[in-house]
Amino acid sequence: MAGKRNAVKAARCVWEKVVTALMEYLREWLPISLNQVRYEVYKHHIKNHDVVIYYAEDSTKSFEKIEMTQTGHFARKNKEASGNFPTGFFNSTLKELLEIG
Repeated sequence: MAGKRNAVKAARCVWEKVVTALMEYLREWLPISLNQVRYEVYKHHIKNHDVVIYYAEDSTKSFEKIEMTQTGHFARKNKEASGNFPTGFFNSTLKELLEIG
């Protein structure tokens, strides 16, 4: 029985390392992609109703559905400032964000 518990513990440890590595990768890759999608919606190359983002502040929180306006801004139903996306969530090119407004 102890051997089985140790195996489960080891598997959890490996799984946590994999998830942590994946999250680090996504933090670097995902921000650029979100801004590019915003820009493509703004330029009307992608329809805004085809874009939905599911975001959770951390693993203990429920996912929030965030849609996008026709001008490439985020539409958050549960927040006063609908264009306000979590600070530090993504980086962007200044030229593209200035054009969106």
